[in-house]
Amino acid sequence: MGKGRRDGMEHMHRAYDALAKRLISNRDVLSYIAKGCIREVSSLPRERIKDLISDVEVSREDVDPLSLSSVEGGAERKIVYDILMDMELPGGRIGLIVNIEAQRERSQVLPRGIYYASRLISAQKGEVFKGSSYAGMRKVYSIWIRYDPDMRHPGQARSYRMEESLLIGSNIRRERRESYDRMEIVVMDICGDEGQEGSVLGLLSLLLSGERRADEMRDVLRRDYGMDMPYNEDGGLDRMCNLSYGISERAERRGVEKGMAEMAMRLIKSGYQISEIAKAIGMTVEEVERLVSPEDENKA
Repeated sequence: MGKGRRDGMEHMHRAYDALAKRLISNRDVLSYIAKGCIREVSSLPRERIKDLISDVEVSREDVDPLSLSSVEGGAERKIVYDILMDMELPGGRIGLIVNIEAQRERSQVLPRGIYYASRLISAQKGEVFKGSSYAGMRKVYSIWIRYDPDMRHPGQARSYRMEESLLIGSNIRRERRESYDRMEIVVMDICGDEGQEGSVLGLLSLLLSGERRADEMRDVLRRDYGMDMPYNEDGGLDRMCNLSYGISERAERRGVEKGMAEMAMRLIKSGYQISEIAKAIGMTVEEVERLVSPEDENKA
């Protein structure tokens, strides 16, 4: 793939990633993720879980404030957490810090999850607890959502956490789990939602696949998940349905130019202005106009 095509796919992926984070950060969606992945609240009703969620941040806080990260187009940029939120726990228990990452790549997710969670633990000193009062540390969840429309096995979620293991001596005294249970990594592999209706895997697949129209998605969310549309108050879901990872992946297979033209035309029909589309995919207004002009569309 030439540089122009690579740049085009990168623009599309960035736009998709930004919109995916917006969908996932909706409190209805967050409460579903928490109920399915966070054992401390899994028995609570979703409406109660929503009340426990606070301080949701999207792409705001640096993973490592002291260092630059990946190089893109010759420019270094910092890596930020996709989504961060606090979660209180009933009964006066110490609350949680929850990080959620939406990931296309399948490699190095566990090492990254451990690093991200470790950064969130070390950052608590001086903020959440003072001096040597380590017992006041909040447990950290780092939840990784991997979407792969071509995955051959059913979707699944796995948890990785610290366990006590007796190495020498008799098993007379065991530590209370809450004294060491301070980090948990959850990895969810999302593919099609068939057969997973009503589960967190089915919900995320529905939102991220781009395989349904917005009106169909509204019906499924209401019927299977008890949700009114995320962002239905401003028509946002309709727009998000038209810029999805499914479109991005199909664009890579069909050709970037045709895929971007298809994406732009669908966004225009959903009410986006050309200037908004240009900003979302990192192109100029003139480039988008050429992309959707009848002459170029016929060539595609």
